[in-house]
Amino acid sequence: MASTVSWWRSSVGLFMAVLQCSTRRHTPPAVPWPTPGGACHYRSPPCILVPNGGDMSQETVRRIVKSAGYCQMATCVDGQPRVRPMKFVITEDFRFWCSTFDISGKVQEFMHNNKVELCWVDAHKNHLRVTGTVDISGGADKKRELLRLHPGARHLFSDEHDPRLVHVEVIPAHIRWKEHTFGEYHELQ
Repeated sequence: MASTVSWWRSSVGLFMAVLQCSTRRHTPPAVPWPTPGGACHYRSPPCILVPNGGDMSQETVRRIVKSAGYCQMATCVDGQPRVRPMKFVITEDFRFWCSTFDISGKVQEFMHNNKVELCWVDAHKNHLRVTGTVDISGGADKKRELLRLHPGARHLFSDEHDPRLVHVEVIPAHIRWKEHTFGEYHELQ
């Protein structure tokens, strides 16, 4: 009975530390971490990136994108969804940028239907979805900035004047997130 009470108290302490972490955005102190058999090890619990209560900041969006790395980008051609992995960066004015080659089928898809959805799943399995429109008319200034922000793209193109480089900009209409649970998405305000 005593070990059950001790385990229960440890579990409550763990729950409170994770709750504090998710609402205050800091790393909680080490707490008793229950293990099978009633033993406890002291360590910091995993921190939830997305705060509770439906609040989400642009900083949280940036953390999810950075943690996830790649997203899935969906387009739709003649009623057929097409999904592919992409790596986006976020600009200061909160646009989502990536590059592609001028011969990529995506370029024609964007010209036919510029509506897309991006979906990331981060290391903590939080979901981030961005619905918006694509603009591929970025000139040399935007391409130069893209190559500065996106180190991976620098290895694919000689410079901002490379004729193969297409600057892809997603202008978000809706940004939604969901923690790794069953439930509804929350809208970024």
